[in-house]
This record gives sequence, structure tokens and C-alpha cells, in this order.
Amino acid sequence: MKMSGGYEKLVACVERIGVGPWQFIQLRGAPLSPQDIDGGDVDLLGTRASVLALFDAVYTWVRQGDCHARFAVAEGAKYKLVLISCDGKHQVDFDLWVEMRQLFHRTAMLLPEARLRVAQPQSRAIFRLPLALEVSIYVQHIVAKRRLGAFTPGMRARMEGYQRQGTQPPLGQVLAAVLAQSTITQECLRWADGTLRDAPELWRPSRRGLLAKVKAARLAPPRTIKWLALMGGDGCGKTTLGKELAKRLPDTIAKLVTGKHLYRKNLFFKLLVIVLRPLLFQSREKFDETLAPLVYALACARLRVGLWLASAPKIVLMDRSLVDFLMCNRKRDRPTFGRKEWLTAVWGCRIPTIHLVVSYERLAQRKQEMTRTGVAQYDQAMFHHFTRRRPTDYLLFNNDGALEQSLDALAAILTRCVKSR
Repeated sequence: MKMSGGYEKLVACVERIGVGPWQFIQLRGAPLSPQDIDGGDVDLLGTRASVLALFDAVYTWVRQGDCHARFAVAEGAKYKLVLISCDGKHQVDFDLWVEMRQLFHRTAMLLPEARLRVAQPQSRAIFRLPLALEVSIYVQHIVAKRRLGAFTPGMRARMEGYQRQGTQPPLGQVLAAVLAQSTITQECLRWADGTLRDAPELWRPSRRGLLAKVKAARLAPPRTIKWLALMGGDGCGKTTLGKELAKRLPDTIAKLVTGKHLYRKNLFFKLLVIVLRPLLFQSREKFDETLAPLVYALACARLRVGLWLASAPKIVLMDRSLVDFLMCNRKRDRPTFGRKEWLTAVWGCRIPTIHLVVSYERLAQRKQEMTRTGVAQYDQAMFHHFTRRRPTDYLLFNNDGALEQSLDALAAILTRCVKSR
């Protein structure tokens, strides 16, 4: 493989994960390395603090132009992190488990804090469990995923790798029988259950409240991408990139719409503009900020109607996200949500979102409307909002490059995302 500059930077990002100020237990597979690029998922278990610390580091890497990154989570148990090369051609996928609810037919979950006490360091930041425990957890994973039929090539390769590492009984005998029959045997299930029950400090019964299930179902992004939001500071290239992306992918993207039209074309809001705005002596932008909760609610309602009516397989791109309508003082040094951010937790439409980040020097060349401090504050606030909320589907994209470079990378990323759903 010919290594591009984007590939080399992605390699550096993968290597940084192994030495960062966080702690993860790698649940299976070969030790974390650049060989995982364009391979299968890398499963890591860690505390929520470790996950968020890694996310904050990734934010810095994207801003530096080392990679792009996608963050996805349906609920609080597992986060999906995808690091993507600058040219959009290569990626490495991480499943970051905070609560792994796959033990004993999904009735128990692993505890990352306790597991770190028995794990051995693989690198400064990555640890590994004793082989018997790792194999037992992998068997429980297969059972939880209902994959008790014949092994896939990947499952067989993993079991063969475990057999090479563990030849002593009873593990060696169990693995030999499993490989001979190419499926998880009842003897293997009993052995895995017994091994884990002998280490009760590593797990506890799994409980998930009804409220969490309802919230995840109500706010989760649609299973198929129907609408996609482009967001970022003024001058980051949303409109230009969106229009060119629609031209580049005519079979995938239907059109680009202006996000503000979701509420500004509402008859009730038009009446408020006519009657109320003159009394407040406010510009149109300031008036929108004054009525931010109403603006957000109207936009959410209109977007939901758009999702319900969407029947074509093509995607509608939206210039700005719903969350943008709650951000005030965008063109000052301290843009903020104020006390309105809570609205996103009870009402909204969490469509996949692409956040374009641009250096201030590049931004000033395009449209000098936001201050240096304001841009940094806006990007940081939006990043924290999207990566801390659950559920979410959020792509952090560095748009410092030339238009053609960014267009090539984003088109490649979007094409893969559509195919994966």
C-alpha cells in the first residue's frame, strides 16, 4: 500500500491512543497497532472518564489537521469512535465500552474499574486480561449476539489465535473441541460461565431503566440517513461545500436547504416578525436569539414533518443544525447556549451532523464575521454538546484544506457512512 500523508498522520493518531493519559482494556484481537487501520473493530473497555478524555484528545488532533473523526452512540453503554485519514480513504474503528452488558445472556455487565486490577499492561494506556477471562468474555459476546451457528472466518481466526496462546487444559481442550465443530459447544459455554463466576468482582447484574430506553428510542437518529446537517462557524464553508457535495453525489444527495427556513417560513413566526420585532428594535438575527426556544421548537417540528414525508432514497443536506438555533452571541467573544441547552434533551430531531472546523486564519480569509475567541468558544461548546449527549451521530471534519481536497474526503466518508447503514 502506498502511504499518503493522511495515512501517516492516521498511523500517528493510532499510536497516540496506546500512550495517552487514559486506561482501556482491549477485549480481543491482536495488540492495538496501525495494522488495525482499514480492519475490523477494536473493542476497548474503559470508564466514561477515559472515553471523554480520549474524545477531547481527538478534538485536538482534528483541529491540527491530523484526521477527521466520527462519534456515534445510541445509549450510554457503548461509544463508537472512527478516526478517518485526512483524505477520507482510510479509517480505524473503535468500540468503546463503558458498560458491556453481554454476560450470562445479557443479565450482567463488566465493570472496567475492577477489571483494571487484574489486567496486565500491553502499553502505557492499553491493558489486557488473563487469557482465560478474555476467551470467556468473547464466548459470552458470541452468545449475546446470537451467533451460535457455524463460525464466520473472523470468529474462527480469533479462536485459532486463542488456541495458539493457550494450550494448557482445560482451556486448550475446550478450544480444540470448539474448533473441531466450528461452533460454540455446550461444554465451552459451561466453562466460560464457570470462569466468570469465579471472578465475581469483575461484573454485576445489569439494570437498565425504562426511562433510558424511551429516551434512546425517542431521540435516536433515524436508521437510514434522510437528512444530514452541516454546521460550523460563519465562514467555515458549509454552503459552498454543501452545494458542491450535492453536485458530486447526485445519486445520494437530493438538495441543500437553508436551516433557518425551517422556522422563518412558519406563518406564526412571520407574524411575530411583523408585530413584535419593531417593538423591540432588534435586528433579525438578534430577534431570532431572543426567541431561541420558540425558534428551536418550530424548527424541530418542521424537520420532523420533513423526515416523515421523506420517501426518496436521497439525502437532504441542511445548512446549520437545530442546536445552532439555541446558540446566542455567535459573533462575539462568548457565544453560549445560556440556559436553553436542556431543550435538546426533551425535544428535538437528532439527525447525523457534520461539524466543519477551520483555523481562524483560514476563516478570516473567507468571511471575517466571528472573532478568534468566539470561533474557539463556539467549536468547543458544540463539540462538547454533541459528544456528551446520548444518542448522537456526529462527524468532526477539518475543512482547512482546498475545496477539492475537502470535497474528495467528505464525499468518500459520506459514501461509506451511507453504505454502512
